[in-house]
Amino acid sequence: MLTRRSVRTFLFIWGAGIVIEVLAWLYLPGYPLWLVPLVALPVWVVCERTLGRSQWFGFFAVTIASVVVGGAFVQWFWPHYAAPAVPAVLAAVAISVHRASIRARVPAERCGLALLLVLVVHVAVALLLHGDTEQPGSRTSVTRDLAQKGGEHLVFVQYDSDYTLHREWVYNAADMAAAPVIFAHDLGADRNPALVALYPNRSVWLLHVSLRKTQLEPYPSG
Repeated sequence: MLTRRSVRTFLFIWGAGIVIEVLAWLYLPGYPLWLVPLVALPVWVVCERTLGRSQWFGFFAVTIASVVVGGAFVQWFWPHYAAPAVPAVLAAVAISVHRASIRARVPAERCGLALLLVLVVHVAVALLLHGDTEQPGSRTSVTRDLAQKGGEHLVFVQYDSDYTLHREWVYNAADMAAAPVIFAHDLGADRNPALVALYPNRSVWLLHVSLRKTQLEPYPSG
């Protein structure tokens, strides 16, 4: 039976899982798969205890499991691949919170606000870490700083060995010739000059990108 203590424990475990997830996103290359059950297990336990005897539990479980199994057949997984399961997850969590508040004799508004707070923090931190914002060293800030220098620029991007390619830097406008800044992968001294020759009037830069910082410097002469 759910009690106030078990509800608080659920929120604490879920919050701790989200903190660990955010730290892993920030400091580890890629996304460790063990984070998925860490974040999802507390939610599953509460849903099973509150909806286990309901006809909706089977529907939610089959829907979510189908999306998970389908995603297992692709080599790369992106968050939007889980979109078909999101309505089922939200509905299951909403019904579970309502029933848990009744069983634990906790006002539904209080449970809903606590759940909403966790979700808002989770989404805000995710956007802060992975959004292309105006933070120092971000792609947006580097592009802005180069544009403020005037003229046109060609930037060769060199990734550190621990960098995750899920946060790509090399993409450009459709009309590259008219873009003030062009990003390109650093292919070494043998192949880079061919691209430089295509844009002879651009200032050429070398950008070192790692998980923790970026460093922009003039491209080595010769």
